[in-house]
Parts: sequence; structure tokens; C-alpha cells
Amino acid sequence: MSPPRNASSAWSAALRLVALVVMSGLATTRCASGACDLNSDCNAGTYCGYDHQCRYDCFEDRDCADGSFCNRDRGRCQSLSGDAGVTADAGKKKDAGEVPVDAGGHDAGFDVGVDAGFDVGVDVGFDVGSPPADVGVPPTDVGFPPADVGFPATDVGFPPVDVGNPRRAYLDPCTTGADCVSGECYESSIGARFCTRRCGSSTDCGQGFLCSSLPAGATARCVPDDTGTTCDARTMVPCARYCVGNPVNGGMAHCTHECRNATECPAGYACQDAGGGTKVCISAEQPCEHEIDCTTNLCVGLGSFQGCTSRCTSDSDCPRRMTVDVDGIRFTLPPYRCQLNAGVRLCVPPLEANGGDIAGSNELGAPCGTGASPLCRSGVCDSVTNVCVQGCTPVGGCPSGFVCRPWLDDGDVYLVCRRSVIGAATLGTSCMIGADCTSGLCLGTSSAPGAPAYCTRFCNDRLCPTGTHCMEIGSSFDGTMLSFCQP
Repeated sequence: MSPPRNASSAWSAALRLVALVVMSGLATTRCASGACDLNSDCNAGTYCGYDHQCRYDCFEDRDCADGSFCNRDRGRCQSLSGDAGVTADAGKKKDAGEVPVDAGGHDAGFDVGVDAGFDVGVDVGFDVGSPPADVGVPPTDVGFPPADVGFPATDVGFPPVDVGNPRRAYLDPCTTGADCVSGECYESSIGARFCTRRCGSSTDCGQGFLCSSLPAGATARCVPDDTGTTCDARTMVPCARYCVGNPVNGGMAHCTHECRNATECPAGYACQDAGGGTKVCISAEQPCEHEIDCTTNLCVGLGSFQGCTSRCTSDSDCPRRMTVDVDGIRFTLPPYRCQLNAGVRLCVPPLEANGGDIAGSNELGAPCGTGASPLCRSGVCDSVTNVCVQGCTPVGGCPSGFVCRPWLDDGDVYLVCRRSVIGAATLGTSCMIGADCTSGLCLGTSSAPGAPAYCTRFCNDRLCPTGTHCMEIGSSFDGTMLSFCQP
């Protein structure tokens, strides 16, 4: 697989846009004390009603009617209606459906514990520390080019801006806490500052953010997801939530967060029980020689393959596989299987030797290798750069050091993790490339020819900074909706 020669024009032509319109939703209105003339006269989480009283409709989405969501900055229910976006070149190729594939499913010959000293019968768990100091590293990488993507003039998603309120909303740039409605101005490790908000759990934050109450005793607030950042398992620094590490002294360790299954984890990560009923995202797709090379303390091998894996309770705990276009047929790569091996349930990769497609253990961002079959653990290679890529979604995202971004291949649009660098430009500000932005995504516009490109984010959660709006511009090949904030 390889991207087209002219990525900019292909991106513009591939996405034919259908807009969605967001309208104010109706719900039972609750009173909040205080007379008002403008929304700015009311406290955060309330708005100025028609009777000149501060009111609120909701605290969270479940307070609203079906099809509505709660705009917590103003306590108002918003509803989504209209036509959904369409995939690129929707009628171009025959869709044969997902092809069922026998991924192997055989335990025979699958060696557990390549290191002769590995005892799979003992506790192969790992250390998860309590949340350390909050430094929150933003999701990063070189964004896709500031190309003309053919945005329509119609905006969707974000509620009308309250121009009467001088204080700034969640995700808006700030200098101090006094600038923000929430009173919380977050500063990233590279000096970028934006308004954050208080939270009870990570579900109160936007995609790509975690709820952190660190340092100890601090008010819980939303900070960038730093899953995959190297950390010290003894001190838990510098993670926003947890540091998960190999129990062997000196073993691999990285920042992580809670999960219910692997769809909530970065590409190439599994969702494994850390003990006490808590499941966390853990890196599972690296090459290894010994168990100490793996965060999970599990190194497995068969033939020339030798790589890390993780424990599991079901297939959904194991790393996701991409859905790709193979000669015009929609094809989902053979999945991992959660199988019992030597008394332990492990995520067994679909190796070629077992009827799967994985020929090697090269990790995300590593060279693909030579020969007809790429040596990528993901099974997907960008043949132009000869680099292994892995599919991602706005929900799961990518590990630290990578960003989830659109990738064009033979006219199809995929979302994949690409290696990244980061900048200090906040959302909505101008940029030249993704490396300028805290989000790693720099996007151009056709609505104002000659206008500079701007830093954006996926807004599948319908959250955009003031002055920008959420635009649904179509979907990737696997059906993931592509929504971005634009001015």
C-alpha cells in the first residue's frame, strides 16, 4: 500500500462533503439562581433564559432526550440532525463485505516464553503505580499537509459562540486561569496554554484527554492523553493517570489509562487486567528477545517471529487490525485470538505460519523490511516511505510520539498512526505543517483561498474551541467518521 503521488488533490477530490446541522435541543429547563441579560452574567454550566434567569437543562448527556448531547459549558441540551457524511468514492468499488479469515487458532507450535527462564505459570502481571505528577504530553506528529480539502460553508456541531462572555471556554487559548470560564488554564510541557475544565472521570473530557487529579490534592482537570510516554515505575513520573511497567527491575514502563477493551487504547495496544479489577492500555506490538523487553513481561515466538504480547480475557482485549481495500474488496486483516497457552490466556497474533498475515515483528514506525511480505507487526506498510503504519481511531488514538491522521492510498482514505513532532500552536491558530500544532494536525481550507492553514483536532466528540465549528467531511475506509474543527 502506498499513498497517491498528489496527496493534496486526492484528498480534496476524495472527500465529497455532506453537512450536518446542529440545532438547539428542547429539554425540561431547571432553574439556577440569578437574574441575567447575557449568558456572561451566569455561572459556568448555566445560560441566560428567556425570562432573564440563569438556567440549566442538563449536567450530562443522559439528562437530554435521545439524539441530544449536553453542552456542559452552558448546561444546554443540543441535538444533532441531518444527513451523515459519505465515504470517499463510495460507489467506485464493489463491496464484498468483510472476508471471514481463519487466523490460525492452533496452540500447537506457539511457543510461550522465548527466554528459557520464563515461567508462564507464575504471576506475569505488571506494576501499575498510582497517578503521578501531571505533565500531560499532548498527542503529536507531523499533520497532514495544509491542503485544500473542499470544506463547505455550512458549519455543524459546536453551539453558537457566546460573544458576551469575555472568559474563554474549554480548549480556548489562555494565559492564566482568570482567562477561563473554568478558572483552569493548562500549560503543556512545551509551553502551549489552553483552558481546561474540571472532571470526575475521563469521560468528562474530550477525546485525546484524561482526567487527572495530580499533583496529589489538586482539583481533577482534563489534561492531554500521554499514553505511551516512558515513565519511572517507582515514582510514576511523569504520567497523567498511571505508569504501567514490567515487574522485573529495569523492565519496560509507559504511561497509560483505564480501558474497557482495546478500542479505547492506542493503535498496537491491548487492554489488560492490572489487578483489582482495573484494566489498562498496555503496549503489545514490539519485537523482543527476552521478557524484560516487554511491558507485559510476555515474549512469544514461532519460527522467525518473536514479539511481545499481552494477557486477555476475550478477543476484544487484543490489539485492533485494519480494514483495507484489496483489489476492490473490503477486507479486514485476520484478528488476534485470545487463547489459552500453557495455562495463561494470551493475545495470539495471526502469524503466517498459522494461516494469518503477520510475517514479522517490526513495530509501528519501524522499517517494513525487504521482500514480498512486509515484516510489520501491523501487517501494513507505507511502501513510499518503507515505514510500518497501524490503523487508529479518534477514540483510541496513537501512542505518544505518533498522531492519528488521514492517509491516502490508491484513492481510499485511512486513519493511521504516523511518527510525530509537536509544536506550541494551539487549536485554531495558523500553521504550515502538523509539527507546528499541539494536536499534530494542520488543515487548509477552500472557503477562503489564500488563507493560512490552521491547527485542528478530530471533533467526533463535538468539542471545538470558540470561533471554530465541527465539520463532518466524510468517513475513512473502515467507516470512521472524519470530523474536524474549522474556523
